[in-house]
Amino acid sequence: MRITRKQLETKVNSYNSISDIKLKLNDDVIGAINLYTEDNNRIATAITKDMFYILDALINVKALERNN
Repeated sequence: MRITRKQLETKVNSYNSISDIKLKLNDDVIGAINLYTEDNNRIATAITKDMFYILDALINVKALERNN
């Protein structure tokens, strides 16, 4: 399955809608994507497919936190 940048941005927007800490993507690494907080602290660097899984995990954790 090929993951697109638009899918990643949708995941980031989903996370941002449920979290106080806002995230953003940056493509400054060839072949990978960086995930940053809005104050430019890097959280992760990964290929597109792995970044999709990272974002999915962050969304699930945040959703669990909000439900408890």
